[in-house]
Amino acid sequence: SISKNRIQVGHILNYEDKFYRYEQASPATALFGNSFVTSNLVDRTDLEELNNRVFVEYSNNILGTLNFQANHTYYNYGYNSVLIQEEGRIPNGIQGDLIAVGAAYKKMYRGFQLKGEAQTNVVGDFSGLDFKAEASYDLKDKANFSGGIHINSAPANYNHLLYQSSYENYNWFNAEAYDNVKTSSLYFNMQSNKWLNASAELVNIADYAYFAKNDLGLTQSFQAGENVTYLKLKLNKEFRFGKFALDNTVAYQNVSSGMNYLNVPEVITRNTLYYTDQWFQKALFVQTGFRFNYFTEYNMNGYDPVLAEFYV
Repeated sequence: SISKNRIQVGHILNYEDKFYRYEQASPATALFGNSFVTSNLVDRTDLEELNNRVFVEYSNNILGTLNFQANHTYYNYGYNSVLIQEEGRIPNGIQGDLIAVGAAYKKMYRGFQLKGEAQTNVVGDFSGLDFKAEASYDLKDKANFSGGIHINSAPANYNHLLYQSSYENYNWFNAEAYDNVKTSSLYFNMQSNKWLNASAELVNIADYAYFAKNDLGLTQSFQAGENVTYLKLKLNKEFRFGKFALDNTVAYQNVSSGMNYLNVPEVITRNTLYYTDQWFQKALFVQTGFRFNYFTEYNMNGYDPVLAEFYV
């Protein structure tokens, strides 16, 4: 690099290997339906992912910063056996490679910080794209304003696409039937120690994947037939009185469509009164206080331990 130009070449490697194991001495058929086994029920789901990202980034005082990248992801999700039922065959795994390419750009222009990033899958069984654009502005030392748009299209989580269990109901393969979950959002943020912190976000989700009870009262995966539209407004302000402080947050949420698939309380408040000091000649940092949380009544999601997921 020199004073006005800089080139970076980089490589990031990330490897993840995890599993979920569900065990039960005897099946709870009243809760989860019929089981293939009568005792010592053991379900295990494995996921292995290896991601390599290489990038080239060029920075210039006048042109800004331009980044080009390529990603390779190897994924291996599933189980150790194939399940054959009268309704059809459920494979033991979802395995493959994805290659994605993308670019990013950022620049300061007349006090505005401009950012943009786009990425799309070009090779692999799963299609997908991600696009972000944001502009921010610092109003001297008073506040920072930012706003942007985010568009994403990606497959549903693996356990929506494929699941196997000793419980008969918890076996499905939706990888070829489900469309990508498409999420678009508009957001605005203001950060100000002098005034207050505020944020607003409007989210629209098409082909939303969720878990819910079927006609038999058993949990299964579904894909919403209508869009989910969600609005969230949040305000935060902290007041200081010497060594005491009062931190207040209030949020308003509204699901204007798709309320059968997404449950949220309409109003949430969080209030914290706390004391901060350093004792014994600054050898001990002390912070203690009280917190009050409140939310309006709503239909909370249930928890399904077989899936380790919440359901509507």
